Amino acid sequence: DLRARLDRQIRLEDRFQSREALVMLRQGRPIADVLARGVRGVLRRTVRESIAGPVMAAMPERRALLWFGQHDVDWLAHFDVQQQVNVLSPSTRDAEELALWSTLARSSGWWWPREGRCVIAERPLAIRTEPVPSTEYDEVRLHSGDSPAVVYADGWAIHSWHGFRVPEWVIESGSAPSGVWWSNTTWSWSHARS
Repeated sequence: DLRARLDRQIRLEDRFQSREALVMLRQGRPIADVLARGVRGVLRRTVRESIAGPVMAAMPERRALLWFGQHDVDWLAHFDVQQQVNVLSPSTRDAEELALWSTLARSSGWWWPREGRCVIAERPLAIRTEPVPSTEYDEVRLHSGDSPAVVYADGWAIHSWHGFRVPEWVIESGSAPSGVWWSNTTWSWSHARS
């Protein structure tokens, strides 16, 4: 697996004592760790967890679905930056494979490889986000108070309120909810509907 080979090459440590890049540098942490925190970790939270996660959860059937694509930007950008600062020197084969993955992530939506064929989806027409308050690296989450947060050309859409997937009527009713309690998987009113 390309990611595992490249992670071994830069000897990425899984645990970080600080979230702040300057503190990590002052502690003498390797640049690979600092970049992992500031690039890979941020993009993972923003793209994979805040955007791709709700899209995957909204799909009616996803049994044993292995997919790749634009949500792979976290590890692709991470290894790109590692190469640019000379922390990572992949083999020719790994560099070529990384370039192919990057091209696919930039030019298509999600894709599913199968024996002898590959299904490739279009990118969304729109992804609407808002900044996540109090994040060190200006992370974003899905949000739109007046339209779908993610829209595809065929009309399939996801509605999201401050990062939580909600039914279409919550957003399309024209009056964004207030006094709502949200959890990661469910939502419910905690106050009277306004």
